[in-house]
Amino acid sequence: MKKKVILTVAIIILIILAVSIYVNVYGREDADFKVSRVLLKSVIRQGESISNNLTITNTKNQPQTFTISMKNLEDLFLLSENNFTLLPSQEKEIELTLESKEQPSGVFSGALLIQTETSTKEVPVILEIQSQNITFATNLNIAPEYKEILSGEKLIAGIRIFNLMDTDAHSIEMQYIIRNLEGVIILSETENLIVGTESQITKAITLPTDIIPGNYVLAIISKFDDSASTSSYLFSITTKKAKGLFTDKIDPLTLAFVFLVLIFLLGILAIVIYMIYDRNRLFLELRRQHREELKFYMGKIDRRQKLYVTEARDEKEKKKIIKKFRAVRKKAVKKLKERYKKRKEVFKKLRKQKKPSEMKRKLNEWKKQGFNVDELLVRIQKPKKTSSKKIAEQWGKKGFDTSAFKK
Repeated sequence: MKKKVILTVAIIILIILAVSIYVNVYGREDADFKVSRVLLKSVIRQGESISNNLTITNTKNQPQTFTISMKNLEDLFLLSENNFTLLPSQEKEIELTLESKEQPSGVFSGALLIQTETSTKEVPVILEIQSQNITFATNLNIAPEYKEILSGEKLIAGIRIFNLMDTDAHSIEMQYIIRNLEGVIILSETENLIVGTESQITKAITLPTDIIPGNYVLAIISKFDDSASTSSYLFSITTKKAKGLFTDKIDPLTLAFVFLVLIFLLGILAIVIYMIYDRNRLFLELRRQHREELKFYMGKIDRRQKLYVTEARDEKEKKKIIKKFRAVRKKAVKKLKERYKKRKEVFKKLRKQKKPSEMKRKLNEWKKQGFNVDELLVRIQKPKKTSSKKIAEQWGKKGFDTSAFKK
């Protein structure tokens, strides 16, 4: 009962720790508040308007005052509110509306800043403005491993271009731009491509070695006459790539927590292994004892059989002896197995009663007990010598010449 209680408590603690580490590592948010969206991205045509919403929740146990502002896109977006106060667990929905409709085509980047007295969050904002008439459309495909890359590395982008106008081949201008959330262009390239109905290319862009860690936007713009089509991709420059659970984003406190959990898991594993071993060790010892007894007594029977066979007078007597010993061996095995089975039942009862010391005492007691195999062997008589030899021996003792019996 005690072991079951320990194991149950250990499992409960393990579940609690597993949930805690998941929340601590994967579900962490700033303690002050949380935001419903991690990116605000919009794609519109020239002259259109757009609005985006996000929800802010106060996760602190006290009221907080929030300040909302735009970074770099303050001339394009109008905020529904700039300042407000939220009670604990209270939510507020913020609306971003495109203010100006006379913007040129292109990709614009910025951020929504959410601040309290103790913390700040930055939500990236991407606005793609395409021409009213689109003759060539672009589709951007980038592998997930490029979501976070190091400075100086290459960003590999798969680009598909579709001719929406006709089936002829045309020369179009392709622009590749990387800019930060302040709107500063870090890198820009331009090339001309011949595109028929559809074309697919792979573009490798080498990032500067001195680029500052942070969020960046890759913008792809295809132009043909007065048509402009856009695609974009948000990625981050980091000082160290994430490698599974232990990333540079995890603080020392979390690493210490993970280390303690691993130690606890090893402790639980050791307890479980010990309990399983301790429970079965005596049964294994009983089985080993049974096998040794079988080996010992079968060896004794085999040696007696070998002796009797060598003294047999002829093949017929040999076969008769072997048959008798086979029957003795079978009976001995049966009796030993029955005894082992009864001992196992005794062990099971003692284990159920939680009496390991009594199990050990019984094991030592049984080890000292033998098995009377002779009561089975006594039924097999030793082969008698030939009668002529017996007569010769008797006459020899009386002084008669018995040399004729030896020829």
